[in-house]
Amino acid sequence: MCYARHMNKSKLQDLVEDGHTQREISKRTGLSQSTIRYWLKKHNLATAAAAGRNKKHSCLCGETDSSKFYGHRKSLCKTCDNQRVVKKNRNNMSWAREQKGNACQHCGYNEYQSALCFHHLNPNEKDPNATNMSGWSRKRLKREIEKCILLCSNCHIAHHSNELQF
Repeated sequence: MCYARHMNKSKLQDLVEDGHTQREISKRTGLSQSTIRYWLKKHNLATAAAAGRNKKHSCLCGETDSSKFYGHRKSLCKTCDNQRVVKKNRNNMSWAREQKGNACQHCGYNEYQSALCFHHLNPNEKDPNATNMSGWSRKRLKREIEKCILLCSNCHIAHHSNELQF
């Protein structure tokens, strides 16, 4: 029988069930990998490696639609991954505020943490990407906040409008 014209489904299925890869089946039959892929698809078969690649996505939230998963993320859908990043960034900023005492270093305000800002003492030393520092590593974040003081929104605005001097 000539495999190039027709590959016997039962023989191919036996090789797949024995756990052989497309490359191994190619060597055993003397056919090219593309021919093996053709016949696997034609007979609706898949090697174990290919079956693993085509495995359905499943997220903790229950999402299974593969279009809602990032290419490099196998276990989190886009929504859950975004929530993970937001949580990580909030934790980073909370940690950074703790490093500076969790209170305005001018008036002592500490009621709402979201009202506390990092003010660079020397604007020339400020990292140009400092607006995105919530997503930085703790090491990089620590280096940047060492150049800052923690101010409440009122003191920060008053300083920038020259009503408050340090």
